[in-house]
Amino acid sequence: MTYNSLLKVMQNIIQELMLQDYESARSTFKGFDFQVVIRATIEGSSPGKIWVDDTVQPECAIMAAIEGWFLAGNPSNNKFNQSLKRLVHNMILRANFYSPVNPEFLR
Repeated sequence: MTYNSLLKVMQNIIQELMLQDYESARSTFKGFDFQVVIRATIEGSSPGKIWVDDTVQPECAIMAAIEGWFLAGNPSNNKFNQSLKRLVHNMILRANFYSPVNPEFLR
């Protein structure tokens, strides 16, 4: 799965944050304080990407970091959950897995 096709799967429900906006997702990941890679990605010192349901006040987020994928936020957000369902279906069930460790993906 290419990066562009990954974006197409998640479009309209999940929006990618720009690096300068990663801080807005910090509260969504507050239960992950023990994960150094999450803090480092939010602070911009480790490569990664963050997608959220709302770029101003995120309720749910998914992060692709060098140590893997991290999911955080409100488990009752149905629109976000349906978008994740499509993502998982395309990446795992169709064997189109695209690793977040790939440097091309994390740019």
